[in-house]
Amino acid sequence: MTTIALDERTVQQAEQAAGDRRTTLDRLIGDYVDQLATSKTRFQRLAAEWREQAGPLSSSTDRAMLPAYQAIIGMGETALPFILDEMRQRGGLWFWALRAITGENPVPPEHRGNIEAMSQLFQLVNDSLSGASGLADRSGKCNVLQNTI
Repeated sequence: MTTIALDERTVQQAEQAAGDRRTTLDRLIGDYVDQLATSKTRFQRLAAEWREQAGPLSSSTDRAMLPAYQAIIGMGETALPFILDEMRQRGGLWFWALRAITGENPVPPEHRGNIEAMSQLFQLVNDSLSGASGLADRSGKCNVLQNTI
């Protein structure tokens, strides 16, 4: 084994560089957490606004065309984990948004219109693909649905 002798200045420079990298990484993680929290707050505000506006509407098209719903779709992949959470906790007609964001629809024709079955299928597909390839992982990253159903 060969031993390399490093002078103190080189060691100090290496330690400084490592410290700078840790500081940068900490800052990036902090920024990501802040952005995620901001996105979640925005989603929750828009979802509440949408539920209030959609209440008296019977047409799913009219509900999906409301500005708050469209703004959620405009959030893109970032909104996916929040939409799935909302479906688990409160239900709701989020299928239009899920399809618009992912470009996929795991619901076979025989289940279209059956809200409970549709919800279960979206959750099932996400759960079965979780980890490396789910619909939305905890980071908010979209992993497009596969045609597994």
